[in-house]
Amino acid sequence: MKKQSRAEREAVNPQQAYKILKNGNERYLKKLSSDRDLSARILQTSRDQNPFAAVLSCIDSRVPVEFIFDQSIGDVFSIRVAGNVVNPDVLASLEFACQVKDAKIIVVMGHTHCGAIAAACEGGAEGNMTQLLGKIQNAVKALKEERPDAGDGEHFRDEVSIRNVFHSIDEIRKGSRVLRTLEKSGKMQILAALYDVRSGGVRFLDERAQKS
Repeated sequence: MKKQSRAEREAVNPQQAYKILKNGNERYLKKLSSDRDLSARILQTSRDQNPFAAVLSCIDSRVPVEFIFDQSIGDVFSIRVAGNVVNPDVLASLEFACQVKDAKIIVVMGHTHCGAIAAACEGGAEGNMTQLLGKIQNAVKALKEERPDAGDGEHFRDEVSIRNVFHSIDEIRKGSRVLRTLEKSGKMQILAALYDVRSGGVRFLDERAQKS
């Protein structure tokens, strides 16, 4: 696959970036992932990088971002932190991706069977995990208040994962004037997604994405 120039990347709009990721996941599910010469990609990207997307996802080892979207070296900024939560370093990384390197889309992607979500639902943590899980517990609390009889099983936790994704998106918009401005101008789009660790499928959760 030919490496795109910066000018070619700039010609990609947010809707096209979304479709590239969506189509890539469909190829992945159908076992039609592209055959890439990774050695050539290393050489092609050694002097510069022009990723079209940034993905904020969990550190979970079952969620290999480039694989599940059928992308290669130099295609995607992958920001990974337990529970796909937002902090100042994540915001700075996303600003670099979108303002400096012109990435056209941010995908905040949670996943099913998430250990961080489970720990937040259980309410127990030690050390630095306490602060991180506190960010997720906002979503746990909101869902329990809305559905007090929901229990705390697998379905409930996956619903918390979705709530947590949207909470992280809210934190991105609140915490970064740079990203708010880029999104408002239409130069960049922020979308929510959920990855299924059983099927390998990515479900985009925004109505905007579903209509694109």
